[in-house]
Amino acid sequence: LDSIFSGGKASSVRRRYGLQGPYLILSQHAVPHQADQAGAQVRQTLKALAHVGLPVIASSPNTDSGGEVILRILKSSRAVRFFPSLPHADYLGLLREASALVGNSSSGIIEAPAFGTPAVDIGVRQAGRERTAHVLSSPHRASAIEAAVRKAISPAFRRRISRVRSPYGDGKTTPKVVRLLVAIAINDQLLTKS
Repeated sequence: LDSIFSGGKASSVRRRYGLQGPYLILSQHAVPHQADQAGAQVRQTLKALAHVGLPVIASSPNTDSGGEVILRILKSSRAVRFFPSLPHADYLGLLREASALVGNSSSGIIEAPAFGTPAVDIGVRQAGRERTAHVLSSPHRASAIEAAVRKAISPAFRRRISRVRSPYGDGKTTPKVVRLLVAIAINDQLLTKS
């Protein structure tokens, strides 16, 4: 997580993408064993987000089987501001300030909670991964996705997660590792295999 905390400055990133108020990030990928359902799944997500009514930033899905269908739908959708690619620093700056991340990306499990950003994890792509209370799970059904997003962006939910710590660290690993390495005596005992 160390590298993510050096992402773009939120205020300048928001200006660059024309964002003034609350917004959502959509990061939805194809699930290879459900490739034939990818189009229907992303349509359910877009329907839910249209009902929520906040601006949505979306970028290209992964290249797994089914991803081309999601890409075509996102490119033609009027419900999202689609960017084929977001520079990593911009993505992190946007994620830091987003009302929530919606989709099935691992960044909803790892990066979003590190910033304190709620995430709505849709479907089975991230099933079984350790997660914090920042992450709400939803099936691929518009009404369930909408309910999860509304809960995620509510002030009560944000208060509830404000003190939850990420199981993936605090972004300060590098100085801890350096301190440990500096303290190790480099001598014959360390260098000799037994």
